[in-house]
Amino acid sequence: MKIMRNPKLFLLLLTFFYLNIQPTFSQKYDNTWLMGYYYSSFTNVTGLDFYFGNPVSVGFAPPFNFISTGGACMSDVNGDLLFYTNGCQVANFNNQILANSATFNNYTPQNSYMICDTWQSVISLPYPDHPGQFILMHCYIDLNSPFGVKKLLYSTVDMNANGGSGEMTSKNNVVFQDTIIDSFLQATKHGNGRDWWVITHGRSTNKFHVTLVTPSGPVQDTEYYTGPAVPRFDIGEGQAEFSPDGSMFGFVHNRFNSFYLFDFDRCSGTISFRDSVHITQSNPNEWPLWGGTFSPNSQYFYANTQQRILQYDLLAPSLAASEKLVGVDNGAGNAIFRPRPGPNGKIYYIGWGGENDLSVINNPDLADTLCDFQQHSFPLTSYHGTSIPDFPNYRLGPLTGSSCDTLTSINELLDDSYYDITISPNPNNGIFTISYALQADRSGKLRVLDINGKEVYLRSLPIYSISQQMELDFLASGIYYLQIVSGKNSESKKFVVVRED
Repeated sequence: MKIMRNPKLFLLLLTFFYLNIQPTFSQKYDNTWLMGYYYSSFTNVTGLDFYFGNPVSVGFAPPFNFISTGGACMSDVNGDLLFYTNGCQVANFNNQILANSATFNNYTPQNSYMICDTWQSVISLPYPDHPGQFILMHCYIDLNSPFGVKKLLYSTVDMNANGGSGEMTSKNNVVFQDTIIDSFLQATKHGNGRDWWVITHGRSTNKFHVTLVTPSGPVQDTEYYTGPAVPRFDIGEGQAEFSPDGSMFGFVHNRFNSFYLFDFDRCSGTISFRDSVHITQSNPNEWPLWGGTFSPNSQYFYANTQQRILQYDLLAPSLAASEKLVGVDNGAGNAIFRPRPGPNGKIYYIGWGGENDLSVINNPDLADTLCDFQQHSFPLTSYHGTSIPDFPNYRLGPLTGSSCDTLTSINELLDDSYYDITISPNPNNGIFTISYALQADRSGKLRVLDINGKEVYLRSLPIYSISQQMELDFLASGIYYLQIVSGKNSESKKFVVVRED
């Protein structure tokens, strides 16, 4: 029996579906990370580039400093840098101030960057249904107010404008005005796979602001009262994150020395308190919690002081009972500070103060010390100053089967077996990088087969990941096939190993 008799209609529907879901396949908006340093010259800013899979440390020459903040960086779907900001100024990929972006976030040279010297105060989102356009959500700090942050603003960037070098088409639009916490701005994808939820928190209250961003821009702000009242969340005093699957929200708080976990409904935007755990100092000199983030599979949360990294199993009945010590500062450099998940499924940590390397959790989806924390293991081209950009999970797809999955109702028509595998270099000596495009919300298996079809290597691919570094120096010279398997589908790519020994 034929499912559809009209081939033109079938092609039209398939094309419509592809255009709606294709960005969730391989969105590389978080491909480029800039990590500035307040005391460096502008030509000495370091960063990471995930373009070829595993990150490469690169140098940048931005027209402004990054202070000690994370800011935001935006690449296109292919991973090419488009623009970046320190929360006060915006530059394009040519390291030029973005056209019409003067006074972005009400910045003027006289305020000496004070309005943006905070983490998690700006985040960049693809503008739903506006190709090549982006929305910057940003917190405005009123220097004349004793409470600091007073407004959530948004500005829009059109990278199609100005001959392709971009332009800020509107700026400093007020979403709402309230006294909100510094360093708490985060976002996750709506359950329809297109829109965005943006979250902030009131100061000295337990009030959350949850804002919906649609093709019409920010259109709705809803308040929810749940969890603890939070008096302050200033510079360096904690970190707030959504889980990669968008079902949870968590934050660590320095003053409370606690981790708080919430459930989040991607359809309605409702947030509700679930559990918390208080961290006991291991010694009188240990500073309280500084950072925290989720594992790629959303099962674990990693909370860290400057001396320890603790893992919590979010599937366990009690957070406190699931606590595992998975990393300890080795004293060889600056203390552990703030983590950021990478598109290759690893978690990268910056240190407190200037240093020229990053620490890494190599397997964050694994329990206990199998997660493999390696301190000061990734070298950088130059020093950074506790700055690392914030990104939502751009690869998060629709909440399949939910009441709000209204944009992908014909998903059974699309074969998701195309994984766009690239291997570089090829030929190689067994050490190479792969990039791929798993369908959103799916993990996979990677197999290496010899010319006779015998499996010689097997590993799991983290959900939402797009690249892996392969170190298969045990392979002899010859022809091999790299195969990615996800669900019932698979795809293979041939590569050649040439050994000189």
